[in-house]
Amino acid sequence: MGKIKKNDLLKMKFLSNLSISPDNKYLAVSVSQVDSETKGYESNIHIYDIEQNKWGQYTGSGLDNSFIWDMNLPIIYINSLRDVKDKEKRKNGYEISSIYQLDLFKGEAIKKYIIPKNIKSFKQISEFKFIFSADYVLGTKDFYLLSDEEKELEVKKRKDKDGYEIIENLPFWENGSGFIHNTITKIYTYDAENDKIKNISDILGDDIDVYDFQLDPTKSKVVVIYGTKLGKMDLKNKLAIIDIENKKIILDYTDKKYNISSAFMFDENNLIVSAAAMEKYGINENPKFYKVNFHTLDFECLNSDFDMSLWNSVGTDIRLYSSENLKQINNKLYFISTVGYSSNIFELDLKGNLKQLTNNTGSVDEYVVTDKGIFFIGLRNMVPQEIYRVSDCEEKISNFNDYIAEKREIIYPNHFCVKDSDNYSIDYWVMKPYKFKADKKYPLILDIHGGPKTVYGEVYYHEMQYWAAEGFVVLFCNPRGSDGKGDEFADIRGEYGKVDYDNIMLCLNQAIKTNPFIDTDKMYVTGGSYGGFMTNWIIGHTDIFKAAATQRSISSWTSMYGTTDIGYYFATDQTASDPWNSYDKMWNQSPMKFYNNIKTPTLIVHSDQDYRCWLSEALQLFTSLKHNDVDSKLIIFKNENHELTRSGRPDNRIKNLEEITEWFKKYL
Repeated sequence: MGKIKKNDLLKMKFLSNLSISPDNKYLAVSVSQVDSETKGYESNIHIYDIEQNKWGQYTGSGLDNSFIWDMNLPIIYINSLRDVKDKEKRKNGYEISSIYQLDLFKGEAIKKYIIPKNIKSFKQISEFKFIFSADYVLGTKDFYLLSDEEKELEVKKRKDKDGYEIIENLPFWENGSGFIHNTITKIYTYDAENDKIKNISDILGDDIDVYDFQLDPTKSKVVVIYGTKLGKMDLKNKLAIIDIENKKIILDYTDKKYNISSAFMFDENNLIVSAAAMEKYGINENPKFYKVNFHTLDFECLNSDFDMSLWNSVGTDIRLYSSENLKQINNKLYFISTVGYSSNIFELDLKGNLKQLTNNTGSVDEYVVTDKGIFFIGLRNMVPQEIYRVSDCEEKISNFNDYIAEKREIIYPNHFCVKDSDNYSIDYWVMKPYKFKADKKYPLILDIHGGPKTVYGEVYYHEMQYWAAEGFVVLFCNPRGSDGKGDEFADIRGEYGKVDYDNIMLCLNQAIKTNPFIDTDKMYVTGGSYGGFMTNWIIGHTDIFKAAATQRSISSWTSMYGTTDIGYYFATDQTASDPWNSYDKMWNQSPMKFYNNIKTPTLIVHSDQDYRCWLSEALQLFTSLKHNDVDSKLIIFKNENHELTRSGRPDNRIKNLEEITEWFKKYL
């Protein structure tokens, strides 16, 4: 077996949108891979015949990542701009979506419906009726209501505004989307028999922004999570139930006691919602599940003893897309939660009975629950994504990434724990280099995760595998601020650069003490987002690293506050300060305060469309380093955003990995 190569990333398959046919006989999954011609990714639908234990590829357009099953038949509806004319219309500013119908027994998909809206997500209500979400530009007549002549004029009007932005709302832009200050999401129904669209959510107000919607079991009502971004976006979401056919509000819950993140209607009286008061632990507080009687609006907590997040926060750089985490199936709710450093599937009923359904180390990325068992996309045994089946035990049923597992030597990390000064157990891992020899000394890369409320786990991480293959020891850890151990462990508000920094250095020192093969004269540090913040912080407080590579980082909380999509609420919450009333506290937690101390040669990597941690953060660091004559280099990736290393253009992802590795090797 050979060592991992950086270009192995280009051969990987990325799995998403796992779903089950209505008769529970077939699985569908979108399989994405690198498209070398477009320098992007192509996605096609693969079907698994459960009874025959057989896989097959069913589409070949390369554009099939958004699809649903028919309610009753082995038919898939695909939201895809396959037609060159449709694609050109969208490119020229027209709102258009094409829905294709794929019959599993009749060959290639055929174009079924053309809908004059840019559909984001959709569900089926009845045989010929769908409900979908789509963007709407504030202050305009909805595109589907326009005549052909009016559509041409509207498109021209939008193009005429390309040269400027008039901004009145906050946030003004969003990472991955650009300027969004005048755009909201609405819900519509589409009657395919009569080719009619109806706006459903405008009954709540012309300016409401829909964040999530779920159908009730009868598919006659829709549960909506919404807010508004006029002036300033609400931080606590509202909840409504709408009778679809009569377009009538059944419930409109606008109390600001809770931030409601999801809601499911179980019967004529009860909802289950996930919600957080955000009073004790701020915006990162773990939501709880509540049973809500929507006649009395009484909230009954169903999982008061479960102090964990309700999502998958296990990091990796080989998960391209994601789908819904919470699912209502019959009278139970299913969800993924991160406990420790692994994510698994849980089941909750209306009585508050909580049951863990999977229990292995790694990551569950997506799942379906059927009468034939549970199927999930997962990261298990340090190999890239595959599909697994759980009945009495867990078994792998796909081989999309067998090339990596069979042809490359994957390095398994060794797990350790160390107690910090507050008696918290801190997890850390040491990956030995390829063809390790105990009598040799090896350079070390300390890799710090983002978030900070995420976790590293025992899953395949391409950058780490590549560094180990190139002869480095790789150290990673989950310091205070990370997910997986409850709200108190994750809460470092007002303490950035203190307990988290101490934990990371504790893990480093412990790793050095217990692994004598680490060459302490050749240590390097890197990380992205929060990991970039911490990289900047570390090199402002110690000179023990020979070189650093900071990615999509934060330099100053004060500038991050005023320039990014989440800054105005994230920076104030996380630093427990603001730029006016407690400036010193915010500045004292900013790496830039200590940039005059930096002696470490530093590579700075940023993207020009990163609106989560804007480019100004990188420019401040680069200017400071050059001003102080510190060896440094800035790389700006064009037309990339905060997700560069996870879903960026494949050649840019390789270039990023190459530049960081070569920077470290320069200082070996």
